Amino acid sequence: ITVESLKGEINLGGDPHHARFLFRADNEVAGADQKAGSTGTAKYVRPVQATSRPNDFWNNDDWVACLFKVRNQQYVLMHMDSPTNPRPIVYSTRSYGRFGSFFTGKVDEGKPLHLKYRLIVMGGAKGLDSSERYAALYHDFVSPVKVTIEKLSAERVGGGKGLGGVEADPATPINRSLEL
Repeated sequence: ITVESLKGEINLGGDPHHARFLFRADNEVAGADQKAGSTGTAKYVRPVQATSRPNDFWNNDDWVACLFKVRNQQYVLMHMDSPTNPRPIVYSTRSYGRFGSFFTGKVDEGKPLHLKYRLIVMGGAKGLDSSERYAALYHDFVSPVKVTIEKLSAERVGGGKGLGGVEADPATPINRSLEL
């Protein structure tokens, strides 16, 4: 996501419950009758170091997973905020399934702000209440596996033998895939 000012400075403030990058589950998660005091059915899993603040705000978390049910189907949505995004952040969570991360700052004209988030949606919730599992998914987001793809000459594949042990011309690139 890129935020850019076309003229002047943009101040990024607002209310953490309603500003920045939020997700809202189907209204079914809010409960049948919010006005009658129903509090909603969403449950949250947070990093072990997350600390609660008043009014459903959380510090020290870079991700939050929300478990909720819609039409008798269990879902999990994991919201991840990249460490390259502005810090500090606050996560806002509500029992009716609305949550997301918030930061304050500014965007100067000619200096776009590049933001990176990841959402993962999973069906079912069996075994998905573990903070460690989500921490591993977050680690994969911020430290992805690095892959390098290059053409190999026949000389580099099998010492002059091509794929499958067949003699090959070392000057001819190999353009086949192998089943592993």
